[in-house]
Amino acid sequence: MHRAGTDTRKKPAAKRGPPPGSAAFDPDGPVWRVWTPAALAILLLLRLALNAANLAPVHFDEAQYWAYGREPDWGYYSKPPMIGAVIRLTTGLAGETLFGLRLAAPIAHTLIAWLIFATGRRLFDARTGFWAATGYAVAPGVGVSSMIVSTDPVMMVFWALALYAATRIEAGKLFWWAVVGLAVGLGMLAKYTMIAFAGGLIGWAMFAGERVGWKGPAVAFGIASAVFAPNLSGK
Repeated sequence: MHRAGTDTRKKPAAKRGPPPGSAAFDPDGPVWRVWTPAALAILLLLRLALNAANLAPVHFDEAQYWAYGREPDWGYYSKPPMIGAVIRLTTGLAGETLFGLRLAAPIAHTLIAWLIFATGRRLFDARTGFWAATGYAVAPGVGVSSMIVSTDPVMMVFWALALYAATRIEAGKLFWWAVVGLAVGLGMLAKYTMIAFAGGLIGWAMFAGERVGWKGPAVAFGIASAVFAPNLSGK
């Protein structure tokens, strides 16, 4: 006999998804390390194809930067030398064309997005890095910036590198401090706005106190100064 009101029929088992530890749910699983470069590569190819169509006319600043590339120097009127050197390199590879002139822009933004992924993964997990990187890469401003050549994306590559290196800093180890210094120095050679990163890093080091010490910041400052010095001297 069955108790009144009791349903003895077998109920279908509830459908279960993959366990939380599976790759589909793992926030640091390998799937994010595959999707990120794939997404960035697709965006890069699309932007290169768009630039090859020559839809945007040459801007005055672009013509000025092209002229800088024809006369290599450690600095120009209001601008450090990196943009001229980059354009000289890209036009040497792709020819004296609009595509060659702007080749560095989409590549730079792809490198920035990858460094954002690496930083997000370092601080949180690969899934966070993926969404941060792709969110940056598909931003409208980044799309527009990829269609012109300017000092900003070149400088931002080194900004992103310095930020990633800063997340790798450990007490008593100087290697990543040296990378920070190199990135800041190269960033200053791309655009003087990079000094804002240096100022923020100095403020962080001051508040970090004994956890940071003085050797690391001294190494970073020395390398950044040495890299940037030729621009100040004009030699």
